[in-house]
Amino acid sequence: MTWAAAIFVVAGFLVLARLFRVPALAQAVLGHSRRAFADLRDRSLGDREKERAVQSHARRLLLGALGIVLASAAALTLPYCAVALLDAAGVVELDAVVARTITPAFLLVVTALGVVAAVILRRHRP
Repeated sequence: MTWAAAIFVVAGFLVLARLFRVPALAQAVLGHSRRAFADLRDRSLGDREKERAVQSHARRLLLGALGIVLASAAALTLPYCAVALLDAAGVVELDAVVARTITPAFLLVVTALGVVAAVILRRHRP
């Protein structure tokens, strides 16, 4: 039962991270970073213009990073809360699930399953 709960935590995190748009937030942060570097290299901009642009990008990057952290934390917290409720009901032990999720065997299995799922999903994408 511990393995099933640990897999539920990982799968729940992945689904919720997608629902909370974590990958899209990460892409947005990368885009802001690229634009900031482009502004720094732009020879047509003066020092003050570059400074204003970089400060603007810095605010966006900070807010984007904060969004990623909060969305990821929520995506991880919700599955663990579900397991905590199961722990309170006596179905599974939360400590055992947490311990299972950091074992090398579990990490190897979920990584392999993730790679297989990614390959299958990419092949079936229109």
